[in-house]
Amino acid sequence: MRGDVDDGTLIVARMPARLYIQNVADVLAFILNWSIGHPVCIATLMASTQKPAVLDLETRERILQTAFEMFGRYGYDGVSIDQISKACSLSKGAMYWYFRNKEALFVECVKRLRKLFVAHIYGPMAGADHPKEQMLKFFQGIESVLQDSENLQSVSGLLIGVGRVDRDLIKEFRTRARRDAEHFLAGILDNGRASGQFRFVGDALPVARALFIVLEGCL
Repeated sequence: MRGDVDDGTLIVARMPARLYIQNVADVLAFILNWSIGHPVCIATLMASTQKPAVLDLETRERILQTAFEMFGRYGYDGVSIDQISKACSLSKGAMYWYFRNKEALFVECVKRLRKLFVAHIYGPMAGADHPKEQMLKFFQGIESVLQDSENLQSVSGLLIGVGRVDRDLIKEFRTRARRDAEHFLAGILDNGRASGQFRFVGDALPVARALFIVLEGCL
């Protein structure tokens, strides 16, 4: 039943409660009868839509490594979640169990890049006793990254930013990571100058930025 309202639109009169309840009961009865005859289909449907209680860490690592390689090769805009999920032999829906969107996955890849630099370069530098030894570890660390053939292409692509990335979150994260690295290097340079191991004129930060450019150029 329909009724007119003042603004010229139409509204549908409410269904009688008894008829509404009967219709709901009919639908539920149909679902129950169908599910009894198709138990495997019901189980498959539930399995495909329900998030696992405990996410598989190996699967997450596989997604991250695959995305790391693909983003490094093709850039942020050159890769879709669908392509990454197919490369991992996962459904697109399953991907979102582990990462809420492509931007979140990309940020995790940039974090992975940062951890790789810490492992190869900044960690050994921090463990050295003297500024001169720390700077030696810097160049040895670059050499170590260059010898990591499994990650080298991805590292260079993510570091210099293959493709167009105009997302504020990603740009901010990259800027902060670079700034932290430059200030870390500048601190070592200042300590080296204070102890007489290094000699340069002016602020240490421009020298540190030049060293970071050397890092980018090598990779």
